[in-house]
Amino acid sequence: MRAASASRSTILQPISLRARNIVRRAGASADKTFFSVSVEDEEPIAEAVAAGYLVLLRGHADVWRITARGEDYLTQLRGAH
Repeated sequence: MRAASASRSTILQPISLRARNIVRRAGASADKTFFSVSVEDEEPIAEAVAAGYLVLLRGHADVWRITARGEDYLTQLRGAH
């Protein structure tokens, strides 16, 4: 039981509102991706990648896919509200 709560606390690694919104948009899209069109997205995307919530889609320079950890993060956010 204690291990489960420890893993949950690492899943909810704090990220900025902009990064969280990008992860949410990726999670809400049908193909679980986010297409970056703005230079302003670079910093929040890097933040979400560092947290393990997004990965670059192979073969693309500006398409990001939500990870299983990102899906868990969104599930926990929904449960927290």
